[in-house]
Amino acid sequence: MKSNIIKILFLASFVMGVFSCTDDAGTERGFVGDGKTLRICLTSPKTTVINPLTKANQNDSKSVSDLNILIYNSDGNLIKEESEYLEEGSLQGLSENKNATFDLTVQPGEKTVYVIANAGDMRDILISTSAIDGYSFGLTSGGTPNLVMFAEGEPFDVSQPESSEVSAELKRIYSMVTVVVDASQVEGAIIEPQRVELKHVPLKGSLVGNNKITDKDGMFESGGYVSIQGLTAHENAPALYLYENRQPDGYSLTNTGIDKTPLDIYQKYSGIQTDPTIVSENQTCSYIEVTANYRPTGTEAGKPGTGTVTYRFFLGKNAKTSFDVERNVHYSITLVLKGKGGIDEGTWRVNTDLMEDFTVSDVYIGYLGGSTGIIPVSLPSGATVTGISRKSGDSENIFVNTSYDAQKKGIPVSSLLTNVSCDSYKHAIYTITVRYSSGKTGTKDVNVYQVARLVDPIAIYRRANNDAEETITVREFKRGAKDYETLASVGSYQVMIESGDWFMLESADGKDGIKGAGQFFERAEGEITFKYKPEGTIDNSKNRFGVILIKYNNKNCEHRIFLRQGYADTQMGDATWSVFNCLGKQQNNIYAWTEYPTQTGWLFKAGNSVAMNPFNPGYNDMTSMTKNSNEYYSDKQSRKWSNLSGSRSWTEKSNPCPSGYRLPTRDEYAKIAFSNNGYRMYQGFVYDDSSTPGTLDAGWYRDSSTGEIILNKLNNNCNPAKGTLIVDVKEGEDFRNLFFSYGKGVMTEHDLDYKHVEAGQDPSDIELDEIGVGFRNSNNGGFLNYGVAGSTKHHRYGAMYWTGTIGNLNTDNYLAADFWYDMTSQSDGTTSSYVVADIGGQNGMFVRCVKK
Repeated sequence: MKSNIIKILFLASFVMGVFSCTDDAGTERGFVGDGKTLRICLTSPKTTVINPLTKANQNDSKSVSDLNILIYNSDGNLIKEESEYLEEGSLQGLSENKNATFDLTVQPGEKTVYVIANAGDMRDILISTSAIDGYSFGLTSGGTPNLVMFAEGEPFDVSQPESSEVSAELKRIYSMVTVVVDASQVEGAIIEPQRVELKHVPLKGSLVGNNKITDKDGMFESGGYVSIQGLTAHENAPALYLYENRQPDGYSLTNTGIDKTPLDIYQKYSGIQTDPTIVSENQTCSYIEVTANYRPTGTEAGKPGTGTVTYRFFLGKNAKTSFDVERNVHYSITLVLKGKGGIDEGTWRVNTDLMEDFTVSDVYIGYLGGSTGIIPVSLPSGATVTGISRKSGDSENIFVNTSYDAQKKGIPVSSLLTNVSCDSYKHAIYTITVRYSSGKTGTKDVNVYQVARLVDPIAIYRRANNDAEETITVREFKRGAKDYETLASVGSYQVMIESGDWFMLESADGKDGIKGAGQFFERAEGEITFKYKPEGTIDNSKNRFGVILIKYNNKNCEHRIFLRQGYADTQMGDATWSVFNCLGKQQNNIYAWTEYPTQTGWLFKAGNSVAMNPFNPGYNDMTSMTKNSNEYYSDKQSRKWSNLSGSRSWTEKSNPCPSGYRLPTRDEYAKIAFSNNGYRMYQGFVYDDSSTPGTLDAGWYRDSSTGEIILNKLNNNCNPAKGTLIVDVKEGEDFRNLFFSYGKGVMTEHDLDYKHVEAGQDPSDIELDEIGVGFRNSNNGGFLNYGVAGSTKHHRYGAMYWTGTIGNLNTDNYLAADFWYDMTSQSDGTTSSYVVADIGGQNGMFVRCVKK
């Protein structure tokens, strides 16, 4: 005859410990092998002693007041006559951390045993195992969980030797939370923690399965509070309890809880959120609120600068992404405050109610006109913003609203103009005046920055058969360094696929990989660099387009990088455009064009098919092309500048375009030049796969020690190339784009008076020698220069492209498209005459072709 001993060990992750099951002298029971005795050995865990105030205490948590030992047959039905319900007096000191042994008489057969503690007699309720699966407990009248413990079912059969012993583990179906605040590192203030409150607790706790809040109807707003005045250690901290709440992981960029964002909020708002109004929309995740008194050093309670601060933290396994509250776990939270105690953070975590004091934070807005942002302003109760005035700085680009937006908890700010400078932030200081409930007033200054235009890169181009991975680095110009450096975001940044499902992006650390429109990854701060890889290759007759959207400086500023795989002709506007510039008639009488979009085309006089070198002779050289030479002309014939005459001799059959192509008309350029036609222009650097940037083979590079441009005069490579990118931004389109290079002519002189904005501010010319001059002037022997006629702006970056439309002025005039580096009129839809200019045919300009 056999007997079965079931060992039920009361083990909890509140405290680590294992207790052996041993015989207690004097306990009457059957013996192993008598065929009818079920022996159960239970032990109670040794838990931390705490001194509760208003809520359940440590003894409640560790104690066992009653016990259900439930036996079920193989069909899952309760065998009531074999099951037992034991109350105090029959528990043999189980709640006093002593071993207790129980003998039950059972019949042989396949059965399962479950154990439930602190639930009352459940034998008439849990009549089957399916009833156990669906059973849950509610809250007590005080809003706290029932301190139920449960051991999962274990099979046994006393008639089988191999199953004569069964181990089971009794676990709490709830969790415990203790909080301690360490304010020893706070500077200039005294912070006195007062109480901690548990928020968003489950209304029910299930015996089995993953218990969680699914909507607001399953949530109780407050799970109670306890005092934490004067506490410094978890050993004597009062506890709060809640049922298990198994929520999915969310997102965060820090490890402090400042920006910990629940999954539903992250998905709804497409990113991490810190605005308390937005984060509070979540109704399923449990969190704590710690309330503390705040008093600046040297002031007394009730005087200006004092008040309350509330710190909020979502519960979970960590402070970053976990919102998962598991049963049988002790969450010991230590809030470490530093500096000013976090009162200026203006995030979900901190809410201030300081008397007669308010906080503001600096703000960055994007370089494009119409960019917006919010100056965060945290006001004490009863206070109002009464004044917003500019103290100093920019008044042309930056606009700050004169009223406080209560819903957004701040002051709206926007940019009136595009900041065309590539290296100068627009900056203004504004003074905010607040009237407190007492009638007194306070003021604080805040910095508002409009960032400089980002130009490196604006686009990445690839051949159709190139699917290699490459690293993209976003760079901004630094005047002090006289070079482009990796952009470092002030605060968090986000990299998103705005359009395109044919490529992958991967974070620089390799932890995040994304594919598909709307997917993104974020980082707390730092340099913006990531990997890009097309998914396979395509046919040479096709193109694919995409957009990467980068939000930086706390995601207030935006920069887009446009992608293109494939160099096939592109339908835009009313024409099908080539992506290559013409090189002119060669020695073999072939009409050639470039192999890559960034390679520089050559320059033409109107009516001629022979092209002139766009970078040699160099900038403002007024003599070299007046002499006979064969190195400056595409057919290698010896001549001088004056031997090529501009004329109106271009026709459908006679122009620099290869067979099957022609010059675009004035209207075809104008169609894609204005935003009111659904197109937008961007200026900056475009990279392709013609060569490796930073090498001599790329056509140019900057010497790292001297800053000088080293130009390769033996090839047409120019990677990256500076120019204008025209993008189709109409809704429903694929962001197809065309790049118009300015060539690799290097500007070596600069206008000190060439300023885009009011006197005294930095010029849009960054005063650095760079590529990007694509125009030979008919005056002074065809010198390389792109100044503005009749203006003091003698030196600027840009290029002009011939159309096939005859001009209205002199006999050799054609109309030409004019692309300049600091261009703003094309972006706002105006019809400036400089977009398509009437210009003399004696000037040297680029040619782009469209299909006939």
